[in-house]
Amino acid sequence: MRNIEHWLLLIGTLAYVGALVLTLVRVLNRREPLHGTNLLLILGGWLFQTSGMWILGLDAGSCPIRNPYEVLQFISWSIIVVYLFTGQVFRLSLFGTGSASLAAIIGFVAFFLPDAAHVGAHTPLGGDPRIEAHAALALFSYGIFGLLAVLSALYLLQHFSLKTKKFSGIFRFLPSIMDMDVVLMRLLIMACVVFTISVAIGALYWVGHMDLVSVPKLITTLALWFLYWLVLILRAANKLFGTRLAWTCIILLLAALLTLWPVEASRYHGTPPALDQLEHPDTSEIPPAP
Repeated sequence: MRNIEHWLLLIGTLAYVGALVLTLVRVLNRREPLHGTNLLLILGGWLFQTSGMWILGLDAGSCPIRNPYEVLQFISWSIIVVYLFTGQVFRLSLFGTGSASLAAIIGFVAFFLPDAAHVGAHTPLGGDPRIEAHAALALFSYGIFGLLAVLSALYLLQHFSLKTKKFSGIFRFLPSIMDMDVVLMRLLIMACVVFTISVAIGALYWVGHMDLVSVPKLITTLALWFLYWLVLILRAANKLFGTRLAWTCIILLLAALLTLWPVEASRYHGTPPALDQLEHPDTSEIPPAP
């Protein structure tokens, strides 16, 4: 039987599904989505999810990202956090439902991965606050990447609606192209800034512990960082926009999720020494001086 934190996380994920189902039922019946009710479902789900993550954090004694299960739950949680701060400010129709849907998918994947919740004997964070900040900010930026993909999908739907002159059904509840373009740019800036801070913090630590970072993780992380900045620069220069920008953001999210594999594999490349081990090294096996 799973512990209470897993049930809290499951209830939170089901609440996100509830927001999606409610929207689909309303739209299929040609009624406007209940945005207030959706917000309550999403907020309630997030509170349950936060409670579960908090309990996992207490058990870990650090940010709860010790295994694939916790990593995916953290990304799911981050998607809703960013939505609550951005989606409500801009009041984009169906943005909440799309965000909740992606958060639910990632949350369910975490539940069905075999042995994903297994916690090894050593935490990969090693008790160092720099590594915790680096990892937490990196995964939080993944949440922003997710929202970029959600908004990009809505953008593509709206573009299809305008191109084919279909304005009934779900299409009439989509945000305007102009509003989505503005929010896409701001989310892209936010993602690049947060991810850059994460990479910078990680670089400050790993430069003195190069034996603890795997080459695949280093290459994939820097490649992802470079690609997002390239997209931002091209968008700022009006070289990449519209549907091409939307498809790029969706593809980059898939690429970001794929980079989780080498990052997860790097956990076993080396284990960072815990702070208490650095301050109080074990000398029991050191032979006495002659």
